[in-house]
Amino acid sequence: MSASWKQSIWINFASRYRNKATKALLISATLLVLSALPLHSDSSLSHWFKSLMRNDGGGSCCDTSDCRVVDYRIGPKGYEAFVDGEWTPIPSNIVLRRHNNPTGGAVLCMNHLFRTMLCFVPGVQG
Repeated sequence: MSASWKQSIWINFASRYRNKATKALLISATLLVLSALPLHSDSSLSHWFKSLMRNDGGGSCCDTSDCRVVDYRIGPKGYEAFVDGEWTPIPSNIVLRRHNNPTGGAVLCMNHLFRTMLCFVPGVQG
């Protein structure tokens, strides 16, 4: 075997591996971005969502990509929201007392990438 033939085989192998690795990276990045976005956001309510301000003074906590209507209940320690298939306690420091909730239901605003709750607006009966 000549050295140039071995080099040719190596270059061909490396090229195929690099193409597969690049494709896998692109698919993984796309899935990560898509998993961070909620499936049901209503852009007609974006002005209201953006008007929600964090209780800690950290500015706006919500926009249409962060907020969604959720099922909720009042548990033994306060509000709970049904998130990712389970009842999750809502920290009392993120509950916003708004009487102009146009959704009628409870709204939970989260950073979906880091799974952090930012704001919770109880439904009209809460």
